[in-house]
Amino acid sequence: MDMTVEELLRRYAAGDRNFSGVDLARAKLNRVDLSGIHLENANLSRAELRCADLTGADLSGANLREATLTGAEMRNTNLRGANLSRAFLDSTDLSGADLSYANIERADLGSICAVNANFSGANLRSARFDVADLERANFTGATLSGGFIYESNLRDALFVGADLRNTDLFQAGFWGADLSNANLMGSQRVDLDDAILYNTTMPDGSIINNDCRCG
Repeated sequence: MDMTVEELLRRYAAGDRNFSGVDLARAKLNRVDLSGIHLENANLSRAELRCADLTGADLSGANLREATLTGAEMRNTNLRGANLSRAFLDSTDLSGADLSYANIERADLGSICAVNANFSGANLRSARFDVADLERANFTGATLSGGFIYESNLRDALFVGADLRNTDLFQAGFWGADLSNANLMGSQRVDLDDAILYNTTMPDGSIINNDCRCG
């Protein structure tokens, strides 16, 4: 269903929240308050949503390929099964968001805040995090191979059964993280230079109890 930005904002201001399946490809919605909106299966490919407020929104199954979401407020947002491939999410707040089974391949997540976010089963191949806050995030069964997680906070994060082959984890902080059954080796090397592995559960079930910087 095609819809202009003007019509969307008019209906939203009138109290309408259901815009499931709407086509807003390339729409410019920067700094707009869309908190609580329902955009399930909507097409927002290449849309501009810089600093938009999408708190508590439902974007499950939405197409956000190559969308720009830098600085957006997306706390507790439902992005389950959404397509965020090659999207830009630097400085976005995804705390408590559900990104399970989302396609986030080659996305630039930069310094996002994703405390308590759920990335279980997500495709994060070649995605990039840079000084991100991923405390208590759930990456169970996620694919992060070929990605970059530079200088990020992974305290108490779950990587159970995750694919981390050929992932660069330079100076990542794994305090209390769980890497049980994670694939850190496989056919390619994981770069753990200077990663902090204090009280971290390793793939073989062993626990590192020292503030160990590997490298």
